[in-house]
Amino acid sequence: MRKLHPVALLWLCWLASCTTPTSIGDTSRLVKLVEMKKGPCFGQCPVFDLTVYANGLMSYRGERYTNKMGLYHKRLAKQSLNELKEALRRANLWQYANVYRSDFPDLPAVTITYFEGDKSKTILGKENRPDAVIELENYLTQLADAPGWKLHQAPQYQLPSGAIPNQLSIELREETNPEAWVAKYARYEMKLLKRIWPSQTKIITSYNLKLIDPTQILDIVRQDAEVLSAAYNTR
Repeated sequence: MRKLHPVALLWLCWLASCTTPTSIGDTSRLVKLVEMKKGPCFGQCPVFDLTVYANGLMSYRGERYTNKMGLYHKRLAKQSLNELKEALRRANLWQYANVYRSDFPDLPAVTITYFEGDKSKTILGKENRPDAVIELENYLTQLADAPGWKLHQAPQYQLPSGAIPNQLSIELREETNPEAWVAKYARYEMKLLKRIWPSQTKIITSYNLKLIDPTQILDIVRQDAEVLSAAYNTR
């Protein structure tokens, strides 16, 4: 078998690297197979977008209440990709309505879009969707929750210079107990880091960035009746 010249081999490797979306995160030219978007609820529902491309590449963008915050990529095995295509064929999404109304505003809305050639079918709804659509959602959620994802882009927070993304500097009302107040935000894993001496109601807190965006929690805290002022803690 004839061996390639080293220069030619390097050239082929360079071409391969330039056309491999998993290495550079360029998915703009790829053909989508299916996409699922899970919206927020009144609790701690995961908020994320999952896209599976026809070549088996998957992208996941986590926004809230997920252990994958930011943009992640993963390659789906050929057998798993074929199984997904078969699941999409069985679901036959074309037969269903585009929107299913719900009487439960606290439930997350789920949008599933299937792409076939130059056509696409989108179904939006909550608990009232057909069984086949809910089964497909569960299938895609399993793909999203499976291990093996690689971080491509960390979350981009538009914060002031020097701000610490997961810490807040807060001044509470004099009658407010800091420990009890922090406990109200246990859902965000908020912790009391320290009191700012000599005041007993000026505190520094931390929280879990995987559970809520910095701008969102700052807005929530500022609307709290027991809070006089709140800002990002700074370095």
